[in-house]
Amino acid sequence: MEYDGRIFNSNDVMRTSWKLINKELGKDHKNHGIQSVIDDGQCTANQQIIAIAFNKHFTTVCDVINKNINANYCLAKTSVNRISFSFL
Repeated sequence: MEYDGRIFNSNDVMRTSWKLINKELGKDHKNHGIQSVIDDGQCTANQQIIAIAFNKHFTTVCDVINKNINANYCLAKTSVNRISFSFL
């Protein structure tokens, strides 16, 4: 009903209709930039600090994933070895 009202009260029905369609499709073309982040427990809106925080995250995320994969692999391998020894 909200959209019906917007279209009905619009001076340019076609344009308003397409804006509503694109909004529903997620193509509203508005800038939805990052306004603030929490970095090391501190909330900041400083764009330079936000950029540094994202850079730090994306340059270290592969190392964190690799460590977790290796730790999980070692745990799984140890568990399998314990199970195989318990049957002997």
